[in-house]
Amino acid sequence: MATAPPDAAVRAEGLEKRYGDKRALDGLDLTVHRGTVHGLLGPNGAGKTTVVRILATLLRPDGGRATVAGHEVVRSPQQVRARIGLAGQYAAVDGILTGRQNLEMFGKLFHLGARRARVRATELLDQFGLGDAAGKSARTYSGGMRRRLDLAASLILAPEVLFLDEPTTGLDPRGRNEVWESVRGLTATGTTVLLTTQYLDEADQLADRVSVIEHGRTIADGTPAELKRQIGGERLQVVLRDPADLPHAVRTVARVAANGVAPTTDEAERRVGAPVTEGVAALTEVARTLQDEGIGVEDIGLRRPTLDEVFLRLTGRGTAEAGKEGGGRMSAGTVLHIPHDDGPAPWRPAGADDGPVRRLYWAFADCLTIVRRDLTHLVRQPVIIAWQLGFPIVSVVLFVYVFGSAMNVGGGVDYPTFAMPGIFAMTISFGFMNTAVAVVVDRDHGVTDRFRSLPMATSAVVSGRGVADVIGATVDLVVLAAIAVVVGWRSHGSPAATLAAFGLLLLLRFALTWIGVYLGLLAPNQESAGGLYAVAFPFGMISSVFTPPSMMPDWLGTIAMWNPVSSTAGAIRELFGNPATTGGSWVEQHAVLMAVLWPAVLTAVFLPLAVRRFRRLSR
Repeated sequence: MATAPPDAAVRAEGLEKRYGDKRALDGLDLTVHRGTVHGLLGPNGAGKTTVVRILATLLRPDGGRATVAGHEVVRSPQQVRARIGLAGQYAAVDGILTGRQNLEMFGKLFHLGARRARVRATELLDQFGLGDAAGKSARTYSGGMRRRLDLAASLILAPEVLFLDEPTTGLDPRGRNEVWESVRGLTATGTTVLLTTQYLDEADQLADRVSVIEHGRTIADGTPAELKRQIGGERLQVVLRDPADLPHAVRTVARVAANGVAPTTDEAERRVGAPVTEGVAALTEVARTLQDEGIGVEDIGLRRPTLDEVFLRLTGRGTAEAGKEGGGRMSAGTVLHIPHDDGPAPWRPAGADDGPVRRLYWAFADCLTIVRRDLTHLVRQPVIIAWQLGFPIVSVVLFVYVFGSAMNVGGGVDYPTFAMPGIFAMTISFGFMNTAVAVVVDRDHGVTDRFRSLPMATSAVVSGRGVADVIGATVDLVVLAAIAVVVGWRSHGSPAATLAAFGLLLLLRFALTWIGVYLGLLAPNQESAGGLYAVAFPFGMISSVFTPPSMMPDWLGTIAMWNPVSSTAGAIRELFGNPATTGGSWVEQHAVLMAVLWPAVLTAVFLPLAVRRFRRLSR
């Protein structure tokens, strides 16, 4: 890669990105100079979003190189993330948390520390007019309020480069002005803003230079005025009262047209137009001639080409085709840059280049922040606990009180004593489904991308989820154990053995969490993730939860015997001092060992798969 100019805020050279056989980027070059407004225009599918995601470290290019704020996006993603802000096309905020909790959480993940995160959250809530709603859940916000909260989250630090993807879409004029006032105030402190928008007037007003891309390559570059001059500069336009006068008007306008260009006509609109060089003189001559000839004029005037026309001319697309792609509105990307002040800007990241000890500290802090967030979800969604405990409680009632007297599991063990440890294990096994659904929700709502764009430890997203799941499972077990005691179940093992039994249950939950994370990352949508319940139900039921494998048909008993849930259920029965010696297989005789081996194997397999899948989101 050639040395970037000293005044380059963003530099890309030969960027390539492929999705199967499709080339999203095909050797794209881009240089954004400091102190300029650089527009990036292109039709849908031209590669604009791909460029932004690569520059924000959310995608890895297949070829070429790029630097943002002086750091390469592939070699130094953490340094880039510490210097950027991101607001995607949709408001990527946590709907369960309040507005204040969202901003405080992101502030902590930007490594401001708890106190500074609280101060910055208060500042931003007041700045964006969200102070009165700070304590309300973000899911109760209107679309405009969520958009403002999303933008506030991207401005927690004064980033050197801020990526905004259509930030004013769906906002009324007042909300749109508020967003731009906030962005302009930030750029005054030295921030570069990379913006995609459906409103070309924003790009036309702000851009100092414009690059037009199509099929992943740059096809034109220049100032807006230069690009407009390529299609003729000013245009004279005449609208007649009577369409029968069009031939006369065409001859009149042709005499003043620049470079002898033939005028264009629109019979339906009774309009004649042509590019001109001396606009005022041409307007005066045409108006006088038409008046002298007695031709009625409804409207006459000069206008400059718009960026819409520049785009259409450069890409060879007609107005009708443009309407099909975007309802008559073209997308645009704009880069705003104001030179940095001599003094330090407020709320800049400190410690982006910390040493290994400090990075380990922040990784631990990031994990705790994610744990708090996920536990807040649990507290504010009691329906999750009710769902996880509902079936086990019904099972207690049915199998202990209704069917219990008719069941004989052998070994001198009464059925309630046999069934209750199995119900504990089944409760734990069902939990990974909620994990999968939560992962999909975060991904679909853009929260995962926001996490990935922050300078937080990547491992914290996954590890925090695992720790929170174990804590939530502990709550489930405490509640279920209390119910079990009420219905007469008792552990006859020593206190240490009883604690070890609950430890094995949590170990199984920890292992199953990674299955949930992996399946959630694989699921294409929330409906697919919800379908995992159909998989998890037989996983818990085809086991020794309610019936010993020896009492099942041979083929079913073999499956149940090798089920991890069966091993954990058998192990905790033994530790509770209520073993059901109904089987003589090696697996059943070494249930405690298997209850340790199964989680170890599941974790060893699915934790790397989950991490790998999480990283593949960048491809």
